[in-house]
Amino acid sequence: RRQRQMCIRDSLYTTDIEHLEESAKAHALISNTMYTGIISDFKKNPNNPKVQKDIRAVIYHFEEAIRIDSTYSTSLNNLGSAYLNFYRNYPAAIKYCEEAIKYDSNYVQAHFNLAYSYLALKNYKKATFHIVETIKSNPNYMPSYDLFNQIYAGKKDLKGAIDVLKKINVSVGDSKPILMNIGNLYSIMKSDTIAVQYFEKAYNLDRADKKLCNHLVKMFNIQGNPEKAQYYLCLLYTSPSPRD
Repeated sequence: RRQRQMCIRDSLYTTDIEHLEESAKAHALISNTMYTGIISDFKKNPNNPKVQKDIRAVIYHFEEAIRIDSTYSTSLNNLGSAYLNFYRNYPAAIKYCEEAIKYDSNYVQAHFNLAYSYLALKNYKKATFHIVETIKSNPNYMPSYDLFNQIYAGKKDLKGAIDVLKKINVSVGDSKPILMNIGNLYSIMKSDTIAVQYFEKAYNLDRADKKLCNHLVKMFNIQGNPEKAQYYLCLLYTSPSPRD
């Protein structure tokens, strides 16, 4: 039934485009709709001829969208994303995502795609620039932190990573995800006494986070600080849940 619905949907969009050939938005709509439907099938069987045909159609319609409107930043980014996700064609991904940020300098996903692509090419300088821009533009974009850590691990510079995050945190105001990642990096460096300070700061920004509260209980117990462990244990059972 799902396959039949998808066929009907794609047929309707294809029929629509015959009447809207010079509409960038119509081409983008077709590509965006097909893109989301292809991802799961691509993961299951990337060499399936139907999947490959659909990928080519996605790319064609994104290309048509930017042919009609060369400043269409979302289609530029999504075209780059398609080359990245389906073909691991990093130069093509970089080409289109760089164009996207020309028209939207704070485009989070475009900066993220660029950071990922440059890391794959071992261009750590540009990968670093774009992942920092990603976090500065949206500290709550959680995929950024794993990639950020990978980039700095590749550079063998975790201390530098911490310094960068501290500067970003000052510029954007205290951010729970940034503080959490600073704590995680200190933990990786075996500096748990410093790490726990950042986890505490993060918890004070979100006292409904019981998982983090429980982590603080465990850390203070390991560090031989039963008073602090008991303090957070009490909070664990008295703090409001996220639903509250």
